[in-house]
Amino acid sequence: MTESRPSAFGRFVEWLGGKFVVIGTSCVTAALLSSYLGFGHSVLLYVSAGIMFLISQLFIVRWMFGAGMRSIKDLGFGSNRQALKYGLFMKGVDWRIFAVALYGLIASLILGFLEIGRVVSGSMLLAFATFGAATQAIRLNRFWPADASS
Repeated sequence: MTESRPSAFGRFVEWLGGKFVVIGTSCVTAALLSSYLGFGHSVLLYVSAGIMFLISQLFIVRWMFGAGMRSIKDLGFGSNRQALKYGLFMKGVDWRIFAVALYGLIASLILGFLEIGRVVSGSMLLAFATFGAATQAIRLNRFWPADASS
């Protein structure tokens, strides 16, 4: 049986997921620097946070209609226990994207505590939206046991 070729949307989202380490790291760094330089409430940062949120939605949709639609057996597991163990021990995770997610979480916590009692800044929203997008990119770029055979 031949596998179907991904659509243009699927190829674009997978390309974007492959480049997410650079995109995510630059967004979180920009968020930290802008807060330090006094541009934390810039409209550009609010727009960037919105774009990063939309990117995470693209990752969710691609996951749902890609590997998320495959069964446990199709992913290469013999039982639910094996799949749960694989997921809990973070096997098959792209650790570079995991590092971006951790960087985004730490940056959003730092920026959140720096601005206690003030209106939420665009820099904090950008760091948190990047964290959310990175968590979705982790699922999208995960290596499954069935992928080893292809």
